[in-house]
Amino acid sequence: MKFVPVASGSYNNLAIDYTSQTSGESYLVKYHGPPVIGVADTFDVGVSQVNGYSSKKDLLVKNVGPGLLQVKALTGLSATGFSQTSDCISSSLLIAPGDTCTVTITYSATNFGSQNTTLHIASNDPVNQVIDITISGYG
Repeated sequence: MKFVPVASGSYNNLAIDYTSQTSGESYLVKYHGPPVIGVADTFDVGVSQVNGYSSKKDLLVKNVGPGLLQVKALTGLSATGFSQTSDCISSSLLIAPGDTCTVTITYSATNFGSQNTTLHIASNDPVNQVIDITISGYG
């Protein structure tokens, strides 16, 4: 059996109906493309009062591909004052196509001015296995 597309381009989902010429048995072969992580390259948490109130914002991580997405690790945020909590990490959590999970970033400023750090998100996206996001806040 040979696949011959009717149009050129990329195929993320593919279903081939096949009936054997010798036995008459039929098969349906399906292929679903990989998961694709969708998230902003930069994220501003906002303004935090120095040694006072914190700023907090939710960063959405979306599965924009046809397969199931699994976030494997969240690392980074090494700059002083940044922290994160998330509902994205679980050995059994698979994010369906079009669905999201949330990483809540908190910034508690200890100095005046801008502060930047990087959040690394590792996933089963075969192309973008680790995505780096620049996180910023202002004190």
